[in-house]
Amino acid sequence: MNLLRIGCIIIFIIGSIGITTNVQKKLIQLNGKEVKVAITQKPYKTGFGKRKTSDFKFDYQGKTYTKRVEYKYRDTLINQPYIILKTNDDNSVFIYRKEEIDSELTASALLMIISLICFFKAKKTRGQ
Repeated sequence: MNLLRIGCIIIFIIGSIGITTNVQKKLIQLNGKEVKVAITQKPYKTGFGKRKTSDFKFDYQGKTYTKRVEYKYRDTLINQPYIILKTNDDNSVFIYRKEEIDSELTASALLMIISLICFFKAKKTRGQ
């Protein structure tokens, strides 16, 4: 098996992990419960614009969780003691109420499709 086909398989696996993760988030977005969580560690305020990211910590039902700060929620996270998130039944994944998931889901699907096309093109080229 040549390196191109191995690379295509790796990219396909990465895409399938992305699909699995984002489908779970989409289900939470559609059917998850809204929870009010206490922010225990606020993100730092930076002057680097939209690209600079940080994490914040929050408590929910006696456990502490960490979540990446999305730029549009940064001011809320800095200025408020609580934020409303959505979660699944076992509280293992938390998302923002209006978190953008569709574009990530589409990107993962495209990655898988492109890797399949590349895989079969490599197989066809090698067979000739």
